Amino acid sequence: MTPISAVQSLSEAPPIIEQSDKSSGMENLNTSALNPGSMDCDIWPFSWSAVNVPGSPGLSRLFCALEIECSTPVTPLSLDEQIPEESQCISGTEMLDLWKEENRSLVYELDVSHSPAQEGLIPATLKGQTRVLPWRDPNLAFCGWNGSPFNEIYVFPTSPTKALYQPASSRKPLCARLKAQAAELRIKLSKLKPLLGVEDPRIIAIMQGLADIYIDQGSYHRAERLHRYVANVTQKSSGPTNLKTIAAWQKWVRCLLYQGRYLHAEAVLSKMHSTILKLVNPSHNIATDATFLMAWTAMNLDDDEKAEELLRQVLQIRLNTLGPRSHGTWISMDYLGYLLNKQLKCSEAEKLLRTVVQLRHEFAELEREMDLCDAMNDLSSTLIKQELYKESEDIARHAVERFEMSLGPEHPIILKTHVQLARSIAAQGQYQESEDMLRTVLKQQSIILGESHPYTLSTNWGLAMLFEEMDYLEEATILYEKSFWGDLDLYEPDGRNTISSCDYLGWCYEKQGRYDDAMKLYRQLVERIQAVKGNDHPAIAKIQGWMESVQNQLLEEEDMSGEETNTLSEGGEEDVSEEETDNLSEEVMKM
Repeated sequence: MTPISAVQSLSEAPPIIEQSDKSSGMENLNTSALNPGSMDCDIWPFSWSAVNVPGSPGLSRLFCALEIECSTPVTPLSLDEQIPEESQCISGTEMLDLWKEENRSLVYELDVSHSPAQEGLIPATLKGQTRVLPWRDPNLAFCGWNGSPFNEIYVFPTSPTKALYQPASSRKPLCARLKAQAAELRIKLSKLKPLLGVEDPRIIAIMQGLADIYIDQGSYHRAERLHRYVANVTQKSSGPTNLKTIAAWQKWVRCLLYQGRYLHAEAVLSKMHSTILKLVNPSHNIATDATFLMAWTAMNLDDDEKAEELLRQVLQIRLNTLGPRSHGTWISMDYLGYLLNKQLKCSEAEKLLRTVVQLRHEFAELEREMDLCDAMNDLSSTLIKQELYKESEDIARHAVERFEMSLGPEHPIILKTHVQLARSIAAQGQYQESEDMLRTVLKQQSIILGESHPYTLSTNWGLAMLFEEMDYLEEATILYEKSFWGDLDLYEPDGRNTISSCDYLGWCYEKQGRYDDAMKLYRQLVERIQAVKGNDHPAIAKIQGWMESVQNQLLEEEDMSGEETNTLSEGGEEDVSEEETDNLSEEVMKM
């Protein structure tokens, strides 16, 4: 599209060629057009030197290219068979002749100080033009490099009849490639361990690569074991205060957080953070990563105020050091947006997450597809809380359509995106479609990730909530029970997920009148927390409040049932007295 300024300048500019006699000019032009053979390539109705369009240098270059092309004489067509030119190539004998002793002009030292492009021997070409291949000229056989035995090459002419064709990419989905890479690394590990030893740096590098693949596959327990081993070996060889050792332990802490072991991660980070600040300044990458992990831990332990403060610090540091177009900056913005959404600061969260998705779209070559897909999930979740259900569905559906082929239908992030899409559909009242989608995803996650995986438990809980919304309380209770006991085994007894699962399950019991089951559930969880954390934990007071609510409901129902019993008994006595009165009257009449 031509800018307005260029159009205005073009309209105001004088004509290129001024002709005093229009009729004579048209006659000459028509004569040339009617007689193509008489047209001379150097005669044109305007001057090439005068062609210059202000504000449009590209158009000026186009006219220059047309001038060069038109000045080249065109070879007349001929129906006679032509003898093809003999293909010129450099044979091995000719290459050897170049290195005869009497040829003193050759330089036998390898010189790489100048590239062929710098020497101008390989001309640069504009986009869309055909590159002039240097090996079509025997003089350019060495492609601009000085002659040397190290540069010896054999040049063959390209086929003039077969066009260069690149077949369509048959690249496998990421899920399949990760599986193949993990299998290959496991084979290498099994073969090299006996030869190199378990503490060899090459073995450690293989373990680190395998652990990273396990994280992308969602196999967090396997990744944790490998990162713990690598951290112990690194600490043994480099010392506990070495930055490589600290970085290795940070990777292990990430695996703890992925598994929901937040209290364990918090204890490790509190010891690590003081050591890091003694070694580096707060803006160092190691210190920033530690602060980010502390914010992640605080967010999952419901200390949202501390988490927000730390995440804003990390985001500010990464914006100053890495800039806005960096993976680390995007991760910080994504987590801060998720936290704001959790705090029901939906408007601010939406702006932040939209910015993250936009930046990741614009610089997709710098970003992994699975991270971009996950960011779109977070944005879709935020839009649900703002009751923008249709847009939430569109974003989740677009993420599935865009990344399902590249990541693979069995990738954990794709399955997670299907769950988000089901939530968006359910929010619009399409319960049956949402139920079918959640059942399918839950079955796949149970097979691929396992029934105790965090993603599987989250999907199980989402399906239970859908059943409760549809008033299928028995089905919802079964799934809530499965979610609660799975969360209790995976997370700490006082963890956010465990407490939330207990709350929903207990409420489902209460709605069905199963107060004894609800009280039993609450007592079991209180005992678990007391055994691990003591009697002063704030979660215990919260659960005891639920227990008091159940007891109050039991007392209310007992009072109501007592009143009904008294009413029935009083009604029965009145009826008996009336019957006795009738019988007495009948007996009197008989007498």
